[in-house]
Amino acid sequence: MKDLLKSLKDNATSRLNNPIIGAFVLSWMFLNINGVARFILESNQGKLDIIKSKSWGFTDDLLIPFSVSVGYLVILPILNTLYSFIHDNCIDQVRDRNSNKAQKDAFIRRKETVCAKIESTDEYVVKLKDKELELWAEQKLELIREIINLKGKYSKLLSDFELKSKEFRAENNKLSLSIVQLEHLNKRLSAQDSEQKDYIGRFANNLDKALNSLENRVVSNEKLDEIEKIRNEISDIRNKFYVWDDEIPF
Repeated sequence: MKDLLKSLKDNATSRLNNPIIGAFVLSWMFLNINGVARFILESNQGKLDIIKSKSWGFTDDLLIPFSVSVGYLVILPILNTLYSFIHDNCIDQVRDRNSNKAQKDAFIRRKETVCAKIESTDEYVVKLKDKELELWAEQKLELIREIINLKGKYSKLLSDFELKSKEFRAENNKLSLSIVQLEHLNKRLSAQDSEQKDYIGRFANNLDKALNSLENRVVSNEKLDEIEKIRNEISDIRNKFYVWDDEIPF
């Protein structure tokens, strides 16, 4: 009998380990918590009376517990997954961020403390001064090289400027000489032009006088026409060379 009970107990335990059966039993006990508690607290005779008087219903004892167990088996894993996602992606990240920040701040403070301790030693001060002197010497050499480079550029620019100045002065002298030559040539041409105008003027005046004298002695109309034609040609010459008779009033 004991072996039979032990076998039944082991079988029931193995069945309850099944998620579906375990969820169904847990749901049924949760829905009938009052009856289960009373059954546990009753004596053996009371338990027998409860078992005898128990009436099983399809809805209350099967359908509703089964629905609750299905919801438990489906919804609870979803909630667990959602909780794991929130925990891993939000809570843990915030916790890790705060922890990393705290550790970083602690390391920074520790670094500042260590640096302050190191910088306060005489050896560090001496090394720092030596390094500053080396840096100053390098900067001085760089400055000297830059000055030499600038002097070379200045000398080249000055040489180019002097060369351009010489070329400019030579071109200026050439232009000045050309201007003087042009002025002399202009004066000479002006003198020649004045002489030519005087000559043409005298020649035209002499022709006018000769024509006047000839006109007084000629009576023929044909000759007078020729004389008038010659006068017109003389007038054209005067207009062309801007030679005017001084006796003409303006």
